[in-house]
This record gives sequence, structure tokens and C-alpha cells, in this order.
Amino acid sequence: MFHFGIFDLIDILIVAFIFYNLMVIIKDTPAIYLAKGLFLLFIIFGISQVFHFHALGWFSKWMIAGLAVLIPIVFQPELRKILMEMGKKGFFTQEFFLFEKEPSLTEHTINEILLAVQALAKKKIGALLVLEREMGLKDIIDTGIMIDGKVSSELLYSIFIPESPIHDGAVVIKANRLLAAGCILPLTQRQDLDKVLGTRHRAGIGITEISDAIAIVVSEERGWISISVNGRLVKNVTLASLRTVLNRFYIDKAKKKG
Repeated sequence: MFHFGIFDLIDILIVAFIFYNLMVIIKDTPAIYLAKGLFLLFIIFGISQVFHFHALGWFSKWMIAGLAVLIPIVFQPELRKILMEMGKKGFFTQEFFLFEKEPSLTEHTINEILLAVQALAKKKIGALLVLEREMGLKDIIDTGIMIDGKVSSELLYSIFIPESPIHDGAVVIKANRLLAAGCILPLTQRQDLDKVLGTRHRAGIGITEISDAIAIVVSEERGWISISVNGRLVKNVTLASLRTVLNRFYIDKAKKKG
């Protein structure tokens, strides 16, 4: 006879908590369709076991086994993001091990970024800025030219002028330091984006799909300022809106932690 006890309830609650957080992470990503398909396959497999449908059970079992091999290949970016998010939200965080946390962007640094972006947009000079948050971007930084200088509007502007040899890549900013320029970013593979978006915008979306970084894009065609967070791009934002977003992720968050 089956006995349902307190440990069974705890077991179910833990599984429900993990499942809910996984759904939150993959929401609005292609992986949500994968989750729906797997859920349907497990339902079919369960029905086959209950009613002893041997052929249906054989089919669903081999489908699940085949997907176990294909999923890591086809959905590598989504799986990487899921694991990163799980690690960031889990117990094994920097705070748990008492590692020293890198300081957040200061208001002065944000002002310098906004001044540079404003000047670049006015002159319709294309630019791509990546602002690191909690996830490290060492693999991206290694593709560029190391600078490790203090962030200033003059330095940012000089990097992106067409005469600069590194104006085509992205700059990476971390903890009030401009670490590298001319960095190569991964391009998003999404097919539902506006066709007018070029490589620079797709790179801005791509880096925010695989990390928690913030990407700021200046269009050289229209002089628009766009911002990408968590794989979502908002086009043609005002400087005031951009300041609000940066303050929310850096200044306000730092005050809450302090």
C-alpha cells in the first residue's frame, strides 16, 4: 500500500520549484517549444505504459532517446543560457564563497557612456557597446584588443570613428573600465527579426542571448540608439530611457545590495 508522507510532499515541491524556474528561464526563447514537445512525448509514453500500447511505447521511447542526442547539438545556445542562469541563481554564488564582487558602474561612467552614445548617434557613426554584469565575458574579451582604460566619452568616440582600425568590433566595459575593443560577438540565429537590422544589431542581440550583459547599439544608417537585454532589442530609444535602464541595472541594484 502506498503511503504519502511529508518527504513525498517535499520531493514534489522541489521538483515543481525546479520545473517552474526552468520555464521562467526559457520563456520567450526557442527552447520553450522544445519543452512543449518533450512534455507531449512523455505524456504519450505514459499513456502507452498505462494501457500497454507496445508499439506506441516503443516509438515514444526511441523518440526520446534520439532527442537526447540531438538536443545538445541543436539547442546548444539555449542550454548554455539555462545552465548559466541556474548557476547564477543557485547556492554556489560569489556571495556564498565570499569572493570579492567587482564594483558596479558608477553614475560618472554611465554619464560618459551616454555622452559618447549621443555624439556617435548625432554623427551617425555605428557603435556597439557591451556592458558586463554578473556573468564574465572573458571569451569575448579575448577576441579583441586589450585596452583596460578608464571609460571616457572621448575614448569611446575615438574607437568608433571610421578611421579607427577597431571601429567594426564591440567594446566591452566592466566595473568602470573599458577592457577591450574590436571584440567579435556571436550573432543571433533568430529568423523573426526586422529585415532592416544589420550585423551590428544581430551581434548586440546575440551576446545578450548567451549572457546577462547589456548591449547598446548605435545605427550608422539612421543614428538610432537601441538597447538589448536578455535577447530582446528595443530600437530608437531616447537618452533619458537609456539612462533609466542603466540606472535600474547598476545604480539602483547597487543601492539595494548596499
